Amino acid sequence: MSRKERIINFLLHEDVYRRTTELGVLPIVGDSGVGKTTLVQYACDDARVRAHFPVIMLYSFTSTYDVKNNQGTCPSDDPLELIKSSDDSFWDRHRRCLMIFEDVDMCRKQMLEEFLQNHRRSEAAGVVKMIVTTNNRRVANDVGTVEPIVLRPLPCPEYWFFFKAHAFAGRDVEENPRLISAGKAIARKLNGSFFGAKIVGGLLTDHPDPRVWCKVLRSSIGGMSPLGDGVGYISDLAENLLPGHVNMCRVTLSKDPAFPPQTATPQLAMFKDLHGAVPHDSELACWADDARFGSVSASQYCRSLTITILLVALALAP
Repeated sequence: MSRKERIINFLLHEDVYRRTTELGVLPIVGDSGVGKTTLVQYACDDARVRAHFPVIMLYSFTSTYDVKNNQGTCPSDDPLELIKSSDDSFWDRHRRCLMIFEDVDMCRKQMLEEFLQNHRRSEAAGVVKMIVTTNNRRVANDVGTVEPIVLRPLPCPEYWFFFKAHAFAGRDVEENPRLISAGKAIARKLNGSFFGAKIVGGLLTDHPDPRVWCKVLRSSIGGMSPLGDGVGYISDLAENLLPGHVNMCRVTLSKDPAFPPQTATPQLAMFKDLHGAVPHDSELACWADDARFGSVSASQYCRSLTITILLVALALAP
């Protein structure tokens, strides 16, 4: 059984948990950048899961997305506030709910255990399932109610297949031997990073020019952390790929028209403005029209948006 099917099987089968007062918790364990979030996303995008859970919430301790069908379903954008909350009205309104907590470390584990203790499932509470991602096996063993899924970096041949899907999206791989050769060399330099494959692959697929691919290959992307993830990885990647004359600055993203309350700054970029500035059919354009993602915390980086900004900067750089 594939890892995706293991997750779906856990989410759709309820008989075991109907006989207990315990919330079903599936831990997913792996180092940063190994693909935990990607795996969860693929499973939650499955039509069977969507049909089974009217409300799906993803809580990260770095950025939070409320994946939902209706406005006003989310009790809080802050996972810490949700964990500390004792308000049962949310659970009374929603009979089926899937909750995903990302990046749970030993410090957050204690808070999550308190949440589980306070929200023991009863027959009147409906069905609540939980997925927890962590890089700590002890966290997985302590909070999980089923055997954890353990992710490790892909072997080189399998990683090349993953990288190729992003770098050659929609094109015949065999049509350009120079791109194949450069692509394999770039994949080796990325050292198994899923995040790197998505970012660099997105850049390459928009620029099917051997000169661009060779420029990326000559850059120092191989010196980055093999399992890099998040804003730090993107910043590192930009420093390695952008020309020296291009300046970088931090940009705060928000979908909230009321943010900031009267104090607009040059560093604030509204989601709608970025959407209009993005070329082609980029990931940002898709997400901007996706009502499932109801909120992006102001002052937090949304990964896909930051990736798009980087790609735009690279496209405009001479």
